[in-house]
Amino acid sequence: MRFLQRFCRNESGSGTGNTEKQRPDAVVDRSQIAKDVGNPGTGANVIPDSCEFSIGIRYAANAQYEEAITFLKNLCEHVTVPGTSCTMEQNGYYPAMEMVDGADHLLSRYQESCKLLGEPIPQGIQQSGCSDTSFVTRIGIPALCSLGIQGSGAHSLDEYAIPSSLLTQCKKLVATILAM
Repeated sequence: MRFLQRFCRNESGSGTGNTEKQRPDAVVDRSQIAKDVGNPGTGANVIPDSCEFSIGIRYAANAQYEEAITFLKNLCEHVTVPGTSCTMEQNGYYPAMEMVDGADHLLSRYQESCKLLGEPIPQGIQQSGCSDTSFVTRIGIPALCSLGIQGSGAHSLDEYAIPSSLLTQCKKLVATILAM
């Protein structure tokens, strides 16, 4: 909370006078709020006139998203540093990939297909995060995530894919579809 308040725009045009670094992470009822990208000033020991930053929210249930948004809006509405203000703009939204009826059955079919093809049998995990798959589960359709091409370093400068893994991944998916 202090991080957000310290780096809000000062209405008189100067910074808040506090350059103390703090960890910008917060946890609200198992939702994780983390600063992703920021622009707090021009250099070390420089008090900025304004600051902008982007945050990401990860949550396991859609209700936690609402709680996190309420928490962030409350921070902006209750800035305690005199002469400062805070605004919040929401640029996107991914629903949580909540567990739905049939997901365990779908995972079981996929695991059977992997076994049939002599491939390692994956274990299902449920975690907070964002995925295009979450738009499907939100309307009650069971889905499995992360079944595409193999690789590492997702969403980073070091991200890479292993093209030779694509055929194997396709075989596992086709075998699962045929087993349905």
